[in-house]
Amino acid sequence: MEDAGVYRVCVGVGNFFLDEVKTIASTGLNSVVVKPLISEVTTTDLINVVCPENFRCAYKLHVTYIWFIEGASMLLKTKAFSKDMSDRFLSVTASIIQVGETNSPITSMVQALQEAISIIKNSVDTDTIHNIVIITDRMFSDIGGQDVQTEFTTLVNTAKNEDRIKFTLIHGNPANDASPSRQWEQFASDNFAFYDADFTVKIPAWKIQNSLCQEPCKAGWEIKADGKCGMCNVGTYRNRMTSYKCEECPNDMEKCEVPMDLIFAIDTSENINDRDFGLQKAFFWSLINGLVFDIRR
Repeated sequence: MEDAGVYRVCVGVGNFFLDEVKTIASTGLNSVVVKPLISEVTTTDLINVVCPENFRCAYKLHVTYIWFIEGASMLLKTKAFSKDMSDRFLSVTASIIQVGETNSPITSMVQALQEAISIIKNSVDTDTIHNIVIITDRMFSDIGGQDVQTEFTTLVNTAKNEDRIKFTLIHGNPANDASPSRQWEQFASDNFAFYDADFTVKIPAWKIQNSLCQEPCKAGWEIKADGKCGMCNVGTYRNRMTSYKCEECPNDMEKCEVPMDLIFAIDTSENINDRDFGLQKAFFWSLINGLVFDIRR
């Protein structure tokens, strides 16, 4: 269903396992509504998760588009799509780098990627998610020989792993990067690669929101002023499901002041029947869901 562009919203009421609800809903935080009673689910709750105009980011976005395209029709679609992507968000800074554009010094994908990374590094801002969106209709071999391909791959991996830059790939001519060995696809973060000749109308708003807005920091960490993930300060915490930033611990919150390893051992021996094993698991997850972890590693 997700591959077909169908957006699934799941409403969790009462006692349930949040992880199971998340597997039913479409990928992304905004696809789950949690309420203690069904009577408390309001129209506003549903509007906020199903209306495309509400697919917004809590962060500011910095998006650098790299256009590696050929043909006038593809250029028109790319311009329209890039504008539509940026217009969906309330706070976005966008830059465009077109490879081989007339009078442009950028003549290769390696140069374009280096320029995109430089633009992002020179415009780091607090609470900002940095994205590079590659839009192409060409074969990967068009970027150059094996040495050039290796250099490009290294640049992408460094940007992902060290600079926390996310990559989205839009391919407008799937025949030029056909399965099962799609070469462009490897550069997309978290499988955010979209292939369709009619990409201007076939990629739903919620998929764009998930791709550009998905923040890269794990629980207990937040995006710092340098644009990279850093641990929450002592006395603060962050639950990835409820907050984008580290928050002050409530006065009544119990927490350990020193690092510790917490290990749960569950009896799975033959002496435990299915019912009792289910009760063990239920107790385990209820305990986990009631804890707030200050992750230090």
